[in-house]
Amino acid sequence: MLAEAAGLLANRAAGSSVFAARLQVAQAFAHIKPARVVPLLQRSAGQLERVLAAAADVDPFSSRSFEDGS
Repeated sequence: MLAEAAGLLANRAAGSSVFAARLQVAQAFAHIKPARVVPLLQRSAGQLERVLAAAADVDPFSSRSFEDGS
């Protein structure tokens, strides 16, 4: 069932609900089949990188807070 859930999320358009669902599936896989977690987290990390890059483009001033660790 988890493999089916991961498959359904693999090609979904990026959005907050898909992001949250991927993290939930990854958490479930962590207990059963840890090797399956890495690809799911890589997709989520890629999505998060794109969101942060877009935020930096929209408002470069506020994105500096990520640079100094605050």
